[in-house]
Amino acid sequence: MQRTSPKLWQHGAAQLAHLIDSREVSASEVIAAHIDRIDSVDPHIHAMTETFFDQARAMARRLDDDPSLLAGQPLRGVPISIKECFHVAGGKSTLGMTSPPVVHQEDGDHVARLRDAGGIVMGTTNVPQMMIIHETRNPVFGTTNNPWNLKRSVGGSSGGEAAILAAGGTALGLGSDLGGSIRLPSHFCGVAGLKTTSRRLDRGGAVENLRGMAWLEYQPGPMARHVADLRLGMQALTRQGPNNRWGRAEDAPLGFAAKESTDFRSLRVGFYADDDFFPPCPAVQRAITEGLKGLSDRGATIVVLKPPKTLELLKSYFAIASADGGRDFRRMLKGSKLDPEVARLVRLAALPRWMRPLIAMLVLAPFGKQKMSALFKASGPRSANSLWQITYEAVRQVREVFHDWDEAEVDVVLCPTHATPALLPDCAVDMMPAASYSVLMNLLGVPCGNVPATRVRADETKPRTGNLDASERLASKIEKGSEGLPVGVQVAGRFWREDQVLDVMEALESHYRSLPDYPGIEHLPKLGND
Repeated sequence: MQRTSPKLWQHGAAQLAHLIDSREVSASEVIAAHIDRIDSVDPHIHAMTETFFDQARAMARRLDDDPSLLAGQPLRGVPISIKECFHVAGGKSTLGMTSPPVVHQEDGDHVARLRDAGGIVMGTTNVPQMMIIHETRNPVFGTTNNPWNLKRSVGGSSGGEAAILAAGGTALGLGSDLGGSIRLPSHFCGVAGLKTTSRRLDRGGAVENLRGMAWLEYQPGPMARHVADLRLGMQALTRQGPNNRWGRAEDAPLGFAAKESTDFRSLRVGFYADDDFFPPCPAVQRAITEGLKGLSDRGATIVVLKPPKTLELLKSYFAIASADGGRDFRRMLKGSKLDPEVARLVRLAALPRWMRPLIAMLVLAPFGKQKMSALFKASGPRSANSLWQITYEAVRQVREVFHDWDEAEVDVVLCPTHATPALLPDCAVDMMPAASYSVLMNLLGVPCGNVPATRVRADETKPRTGNLDASERLASKIEKGSEGLPVGVQVAGRFWREDQVLDVMEALESHYRSLPDYPGIEHLPKLGND
């Protein structure tokens, strides 16, 4: 594998591991280059919450001094970053709360597996307060800015991860995803991210929110600038460990030790470019079209799917997620200063369901907030009986989606990750409807990932027209001035078929990289001491 750029921080994880293994560079050189890069860019993007540079330098020296140490491990010497909710020995998890943080005495299982695979932890990264909105900001560490445009949001909740990866501060990251929390920041920041099948990876070794909610479960997952590096991350995360769901990596339905070989000539790719709930912007539509051509050129059969009943599925998702009326959030937030958007969301969550239709009619509808009104009315505190009923309905809805996939005989599904490019500040709650494409996949529980596709062109920033919902009018403001921002596409697969999802993502990445608007790190605007 040849060096493809002059700067070590521009290399991916697999490239760095190869350079270190071949002795072309030392682990110490790699770590020093990434420390310099973090020091240069983080004052602008505010992605890091803690850094462990002394420990990173010491580990790199150990690897250089003892070539047998962790020999053959896939991430040997690779600089990695960890979302702040995960346990890192000696580190803290605040979840953006000003109350006393949790200090960890040891690594959680996922962090330990990444270290065992040779990864060197550079630090932890920022999250939204309580990880409940799609904008990474909180009263403790402030706002994380998008490296592609410092006036834009990075999304959330794995927003700090996406930002530091996009800026070249690390080569591989660990995020988590409950409602698009890996895929949305990846889409906004031009990186790749994978949400695994629900319960593929255990949920230990992290500080959680929505504790006790069993139907919707967050999943840890890798994030990187290269899809091949996601595969390396999965190889590490599914390795043998005492709490690994499968016991040994080779006992999992499909392992990740080597690249799986998908025969694209027998692959059936279903797609929908619009979910009939929130129309995607022109750049996202173009990304879908270009991606389908790339897969078709490889021999895949392209199948048009009818869009799912998105609104009904979203209503079930938000009904389940808000069934406790925000009580767990209020317990965890006690004694902490609140982010304004989080405070607003927590107040809304507590409103009784009998009051919601009236508020929707008097407060939301007059301002054209029909999409938010529908989701607001479906949410709120529920009895156990009501929760069981909505869960039963959600199961039926999910089966209906899978029935459509089965009828079309599709192996994977291609659709948008989000309807717009990176958001403007202070609109994450009002733009929740635009995240419909990603949130749906959490309800389904399938493996899915975002692959960077293209950058917004100047002629793709025109205002939306027609009878627009308030959130669509806000989308027009977001799309105005979005030229040059990255967007991605989403690939979803069948249960346990992360291997197939990654294969399709890698094929798409190869195709997109051949096109002029690909959001590669070499096109990133100048940050720090570039």
